Amino acid sequence: MTSAAASIASPLAKLAADPVIAQPSQPHLRAQPAMTGQVLVEFFKDVDSQGRARLSVLMDTLAPLSREERDSAIKSYKDANKIPSAKKDGKTVIDPVASTRASEVKALWAALALANADAGELSSMGYHKAVAQARVILNEKQIDPDGDRVLSAEERTAKRKAKVQEQIQDQAMERAMEANPQKAGESLAQYLTRIAAVADAEQAKVSDEVISDRARSLFDSLTKREQPAVLAALAALILKSQGE
Repeated sequence: MTSAAASIASPLAKLAADPVIAQPSQPHLRAQPAMTGQVLVEFFKDVDSQGRARLSVLMDTLAPLSREERDSAIKSYKDANKIPSAKKDGKTVIDPVASTRASEVKALWAALALANADAGELSSMGYHKAVAQARVILNEKQIDPDGDRVLSAEERTAKRKAKVQEQIQDQAMERAMEANPQKAGESLAQYLTRIAAVADAEQAKVSDEVISDRARSLFDSLTKREQPAVLAALAALILKSQGE
């Protein structure tokens, strides 16, 4: 071994012999690179060709971030991916692809930081499958990428029904009051009691009108979107309900 080689090998040998450095690597003790918008820019330059090792680094970098740190990195990433507006008004907008990637990063972060997903397991799937799995995990936990609770399908249905019913009751009461003004000398309590029965009777009529309006709105929406298959399915359901 030359003297130059020996001078290099000696410090390396000392480092290798150090009892702390010689210990097996502990992932949770490894210093992770800071998450910045530029880290995301580099990663997404060609996401489809990124190896799982680089995806693992991305996961390890995302996992310990606070929500604020995540949002700061995503904002920087979006700012670096602005393109001229299609309106040609001199303004810039976020590249739609970058917006999609930002949404995916939020989902990955939430799965790791909020749902305790296994970073190694996600990394082994490859990027696109990891994103899909992260969203499945969040759906199972009923949380969104910001950690807010997401209503179940049953809860969303119940909420919509309650909203429609409230709309019907308000409209029925409004009509009842218009058709039956308060009489002279009649207290508010007496007035409300008197028109309550009128409002109850009016609800059935209002309900039919609201349902008709909603059906018309849905039909118009489907027609504009040119979805004949959905319209045909709705027509089939209507005919079936009528016994035809």
